[in-house]
Amino acid sequence: MKASLDLITKNNKSIALTEQQNATISCTNTELQGQQAMCSTGKTKYSLTPLNITYSPGVEQLDHEEKQICSVHRILPDVYLHCKGVMIAESRKCGGKLRLMDARKLCRIDVNKTRKIYNHLVSKKLVQQH
Repeated sequence: MKASLDLITKNNKSIALTEQQNATISCTNTELQGQQAMCSTGKTKYSLTPLNITYSPGVEQLDHEEKQICSVHRILPDVYLHCKGVMIAESRKCGGKLRLMDARKLCRIDVNKTRKIYNHLVSKKLVQQH
């Protein structure tokens, strides 16, 4: 009984090692149409191309840096302007300070995009961190 249990354990380790080696081999494959890359665990990570916001509504109200943020993080300019306005208004109501958690509740968009907008506004000193 113990011998068969050891054999099963060795087979499982061998299978796990083979899967890990296959993941490592697939991680070296960088020719994936420029849209995806393999990470160390063998999972596919997609890298999206920047959003073309040239003809999007509200783009004329953005400065160059804001256009870059919208394009790279795939945020529509009108959504960006809405979040920016709401964050600044709420910050003024709260004595100039705004927490990231409150900004997330106000914007109701992806938390990572909210963080990018929030960090930009903090760096421009339009909003102070709480």
